[in-house]
Formats: sequence, structure tokens, C-alpha cells
Amino acid sequence: MKLDQQLQARDLYIYQGKTQEEIAILLNVSRKTVYNWIKNGQWVEIKLSNRQAPAVVLQDVYNHITEVNKKIAARQYGERCPSMQEVDMLRKLVGITKNYDKGHIGFYVQAYEELT
Repeated sequence: MKLDQQLQARDLYIYQGKTQEEIAILLNVSRKTVYNWIKNGQWVEIKLSNRQAPAVVLQDVYNHITEVNKKIAARQYGERCPSMQEVDMLRKLVGITKNYDKGHIGFYVQAYEELT
């Protein structure tokens, strides 16, 4: 039972962003127990590294591209031509996506983490 709770707590902390207090309440364990799990399992480090996972970084880049395109599309019909600054920004963002191909080692690390 304790291992199941610890695995649930890990998921709640790393992937769902719950606080120590929220996890303690949800799983009916002490806050100190949750603190020890976080400390001993190095969950803070795992959570930080997950934010740098290639899929997360790539999604952020796509979100930026979408926002630039929305800004352009929101203009009046005759004024939808992107500015040189917007063209440059889109070019750089698209260039970043090309550097994150499936052969990137980070994809393998992320897949392993999700599998385990």
C-alpha cells in the first residue's frame, strides 16, 4: 500500500503539479512523509528535467508560432501581411523545430522516463 501511495504521490507531484500539502491530504499521509518521498526520490530534479524534455520544449515553440500567427490573423483583412520582425521570429521558431527531430537523445530519455 505504501509503495502505491508513493507512486501516486510521485505522479501528483511531478506530472500534475500538486503541492506537498495537497498530496498529503489526498493520500491521507503526513506532510513529512510526502517531503521525505520528494527528497529521497529526487522528485524536484525530475520535475525540473521534465520541463526541459524535448516534447515540452517543442510544444512551447509551437505555441509561440501559433500566437504569432493569431496576432497576424487578427488584423484587418488588408493588413495581414506579417512584419519583417514577425517573419524573422517565425523563421527562427520554425528553425528550432527542425533541430528537434526524433533522433534527438532527449526523446529517448523522455520515452524511458514515461515508460518507467
